Amino acid sequence: MKSKTSWLALGWLFGVPAGAAAQDRTDEIVLCADPNPDVSIKACTALIKSGKEKQPSLGVLFEFRGNSYVAKRQYDLAIKDFDEAIRINPGNAEGIHNRSIAKRRSGDIAGADADLARAKTLDPKYGGE
Repeated sequence: MKSKTSWLALGWLFGVPAGAAAQDRTDEIVLCADPNPDVSIKACTALIKSGKEKQPSLGVLFEFRGNSYVAKRQYDLAIKDFDEAIRINPGNAEGIHNRSIAKRRSGDIAGADADLARAKTLDPKYGGE
């Protein structure tokens, strides 16, 4: 679910100035992308709650945390995070696609199909799960 595009976007969106506070933020950003969902959720949540992140990077944080909730099979929480990521970045085909996966796994087949169609409209590579 975390594509190379998302990893690159994470690095690009979160340019960090020098300093101790910046290093702490950089550490949290790296941990937000950690493959361990518990580590990722904790770090992404800290960044989201900090109030310092702006659009579109805030949307990326919600998307990464949503992916981690999917990994933990906490689909309702994942869908909420994907909803927020999409609200912030409405043209984010990957976020819409990831929400379709969470909806399908939660049993919302109609919602998943609608999201998948929307993601495919935005980017044809999203033709299936």
